[in-house]
Amino acid sequence: MTFQVHDLKYVQIPVGWDASYLENFKMSDGINFAQVVGDIEGALRVFNTEMPWYNNFITITDEPAVEYPQGNLVTQPHSEYTPPTPQRADFTGHMLPVIERDTGFRFTKDFFVKGRMSRVDGSIRAGLDAFRQYREYLVVRRALTRSDDTGESKGLGSSGYSPGFATTAAQTSVDYIPLRYGGETFDNTHEHYTSLAAASLETGIKAQITNLREHGHPPPYELWISTEDVGTVAALTGFTDILPVTIIDRDAAQAVRNPTTPGSVPYYIGTYADGKGADAWVRVVPRVPQYYYFMSKPYGFGDPRNPFRLRFDPRWGPEGVMLIATDMTYPLHSAYLFEAKGVGVGEDRTNGAAMFIDAGATWADATVPE
Repeated sequence: MTFQVHDLKYVQIPVGWDASYLENFKMSDGINFAQVVGDIEGALRVFNTEMPWYNNFITITDEPAVEYPQGNLVTQPHSEYTPPTPQRADFTGHMLPVIERDTGFRFTKDFFVKGRMSRVDGSIRAGLDAFRQYREYLVVRRALTRSDDTGESKGLGSSGYSPGFATTAAQTSVDYIPLRYGGETFDNTHEHYTSLAAASLETGIKAQITNLREHGHPPPYELWISTEDVGTVAALTGFTDILPVTIIDRDAAQAVRNPTTPGSVPYYIGTYADGKGADAWVRVVPRVPQYYYFMSKPYGFGDPRNPFRLRFDPRWGPEGVMLIATDMTYPLHSAYLFEAKGVGVGEDRTNGAAMFIDAGATWADATVPE
């Protein structure tokens, strides 16, 4: 079953708390426990309804695996007397990871009574940001990893595999033959992970566009690059800058907002055109390591053609991050934030092309910082 965005709009606060009893405890700034819980509940609600920058690249599911057709079916001339040759698509599939993560707090009774609400707020914000950062890490890591994910710690059992995008059979335990398109046929050596010398960067980006377009993914695409590679990409022939935007308010004051201004979150710097009618928005993703490039077609949140599937464990539900307490007398004493989610490639393993610029022209999975 695939869930749409509204299914994320759910938060869970422990229900076994005696609110009237806990009203007796107040922080040094006069904030009582009910207000603390309300503040945390509000923070969780806002966090779990965030729309991250990679939202249009993912589809959410509780299914542990995906299945998809491969190979080449063809039509044949009609005959009045001879029935057509029976055909059926071959099917393959892979598993999707799910990883349980915690962020624990040590809000002791003394801390609650003697502390200030600003300390609680700061701790909750920091804990939620840790999950925000980890979700982004999972997406970027999967984008730049050709190797299969395995192991029970990732929710894949003892023998399950969660592969990357299309790659030669020697590099994955889940062989894949893309469906034919536009008169082109493919086999299980079709490769979407390439490594090129630095002088071939422009050729490589054009090859990434071809890799997507030849499977029927229409432009525009999106190209993720590192902060360190901004100058290199901006100097390419096919690159076009985003022009600054001038805003005039009602008092006739002018302000220039330049969308190319670097920040701590991913941002656009321009577009790249291949000269053959296709282009890609260029987004700087600080978590992408230098010399790595990833291109894909975002179809919009929840579309099954998207490159990534975000799987949640149905035993916990699609709540997003939740607060869990183990001490019912002083609930915040041992409370922790918890989430069970993972990111894998979706059912269309052609909607992603990764490139590594390396003098030896040898692919290596990126080391993506958490």
